[in-house]
Amino acid sequence: MINFSLVDVKSITSNEPRSSFSEADLENLADIIIETGGIIRPLVVKVTGVESYTVVDGHFEYYAAVKAREKKSSAS
Repeated sequence: MINFSLVDVKSITSNEPRSSFSEADLENLADIIIETGGIIRPLVVKVTGVESYTVVDGHFEYYAAVKAREKKSSAS
């Protein structure tokens, strides 16, 4: 059974290193996330604790969402 939930990106971790992805590509998707208000392709995550998750699929999107969150925080 599949459950869909909104999860704050700060509750998620990834075992895939961020360095696996191009910073320019992450920056581009982060801008799109900010413009659209969210990611288009949802992450697949696994519960690892109380309100903590790890990415199973969608590591690139996860890091772009983290980048978007950083950009929004620094703009405030």
